[in-house]
Amino acid sequence: MAHGTDGRGTRTADRDRTTTGGAAVTPSEPGTTQRSLDERYGRRPGHGPRSRAVLVVGGLALAAIAVAWAAWVALTVTDRPVTWQDVAFDVTGDTATRVTFDVHFAGDLPDDAEAVCTVRALNQVMAEVGLLDVTVGPASRETLRTTVDVPTSERAVTGMVEECAVTGH
Repeated sequence: MAHGTDGRGTRTADRDRTTTGGAAVTPSEPGTTQRSLDERYGRRPGHGPRSRAVLVVGGLALAAIAVAWAAWVALTVTDRPVTWQDVAFDVTGDTATRVTFDVHFAGDLPDDAEAVCTVRALNQVMAEVGLLDVTVGPASRETLRTTVDVPTSERAVTGMVEECAVTGH
């Protein structure tokens, strides 16, 4: 292989030949330039427009599944007859925790509908140390604020509603 300088002190190789992994390749051979570039830049054969189309179709399919799942979750959550929101808690001592929460009844429930809410008190390692089922209602008012004292077996660090469910309807 002929070497020389280009006038600026930079070494040049014979411009008619390219080396790939130690072997000289002449660009005039059909497809060799593309093959040598693919090898140099880590491209694999068969990853052209067809492969991109497969990736695009696959990505669109995953996006459609994600949108369908999000819609299902939104409809499931908003379709509940009763929802709740924790408002506050107060550890009143070693034997009780006061929990305040709002219960929202859906508008399509009868006015006399009630809900049973399970309220929990947890200790420092998040183990349940108190549990109380509370009846809330009637649903004639859409949102009811409720405060309860949950008896505990040891000092709690938090209190919260675990769940609420409409009873008898």
